[in-house]
Amino acid sequence: NARNKDSGGAEVGICLPLTTPDTAQTHVPDLAPPPDLTGTRLLLAEDNPSCRELARALTRAIGADLTLVEDGAQVIAALTSGPLPDVLILDDEMPAVTGLQLLHWLRAQGGDFAALPVLALTSHIGVNEINALRQAGANEVLAKPVLCPLELGRAIRRAQGFDTPAPQSPA
Repeated sequence: NARNKDSGGAEVGICLPLTTPDTAQTHVPDLAPPPDLTGTRLLLAEDNPSCRELARALTRAIGADLTLVEDGAQVIAALTSGPLPDVLILDDEMPAVTGLQLLHWLRAQGGDFAALPVLALTSHIGVNEINALRQAGANEVLAKPVLCPLELGRAIRRAQGFDTPAPQSPA
């Protein structure tokens, strides 16, 4: 289930079964392995503790180095006080400074800030929300919750411009 919090941000809960009936008889198709992003530096802004823990597990699976912050103000502090990450991943709904506000700020700075690849995560998968994030400067937009290292790894690569973009939603 997913809900928007009155204080800003979104809260997502998932429930996964520990076992499935007839697991031995179910054919699971072979999936491509997730991209190896060893050495890729990611900065993730996510206000939900459960989503941060999920992101930690997913980025570990793809080999990326992850720095976690809880809101847009902490993103600005991290970006202005140290080396830039290879990719910024941000939640679109955070307290204090939203992902959309952060994108506008980032792109207005010019230089390396304007060129920083950004992957926006959103629980709003409507065309208007996705288009607003892209128009503000997101290189890639992914619906939350992200549950698969392959999906996250490919989206990070697309944000960096290394892989073919995902199909666009009709306008």
